Amino acid sequence: MDDYTITSPVDGIVDSLPWHRGERVNAGMPLAVILSNENAYARVYVPEPKRLALQVGNDIDVRVDGSDTLYSGTVRWIASEPAFTPYFALTESDRTRLMYEMEVSLPSAEFLPVGLPAQVVLP
Repeated sequence: MDDYTITSPVDGIVDSLPWHRGERVNAGMPLAVILSNENAYARVYVPEPKRLALQVGNDIDVRVDGSDTLYSGTVRWIASEPAFTPYFALTESDRTRLMYEMEVSLPSAEFLPVGLPAQVVLP
């Protein structure tokens, strides 16, 4: 039975079990989806004029819809290319509309539901 016992490497809540008992699972497929609060983060989009002021490692505040708490976070990743690039040549006024995807780590956040709208308080 020890060969068939699976233990999660992290503490968390089981979000879904994509397989039913007795089904064969292909190698490399997930057996369970576990939500862990150890890696809570917010994915936000930063406008081009504010991009230069933000660097990986910066401390930043995050507001989550439905909560009065202001969560403190740390910028863990910023895209090097804009998320929405128009197909035509950019003019100077169009460049300000570019958006860069950014992820902010939220170590102080309790278990928040996945997918809640969030916004960062930009410096």
